Amino acid sequence: MQFAAFDKALPAAGRVVQKRASELVPRSSQNNKGGREKMSAKAKSIWSAQPIADMIVVKPVKGRKTGVDPYTLVGPKFPEGNKANFVHPMKSNKKQQVNWGTPAGPANKDNDFLKRAADETIGQQVRAFLSALIPDVRRRLKTLK
Repeated sequence: MQFAAFDKALPAAGRVVQKRASELVPRSSQNNKGGREKMSAKAKSIWSAQPIADMIVVKPVKGRKTGVDPYTLVGPKFPEGNKANFVHPMKSNKKQQVNWGTPAGPANKDNDFLKRAADETIGQQVRAFLSALIPDVRRRLKTLK
């Protein structure tokens, strides 16, 4: 019973993170650098025309299949969103990115939108989880009587 109840409640918490991550994800149309319009034909063929904000999905993993507690994955769907890794950790004092000893332009700021979305919505996740879990557990307990 516990896995079945959690399997239904965990995606509710994941949808809260999904919504916030879709709001936080970087958009090429907002960076004033031209986005897709300035991409080469090769780059356009590699990158999907669908914005990454639309590719963020919630994937529940059932506990009885994995042998561990159930959990929910939130992130860009595979393989279309596979290029959505925007985290390039740099030392904070670096002003310029250096690849193999060669200056390669200004350093990118870290943009870990998924972690920010999860951290900012902890309270909402708990409320969504409990609002889905409690009625399901009550319903299941009534059937045991």
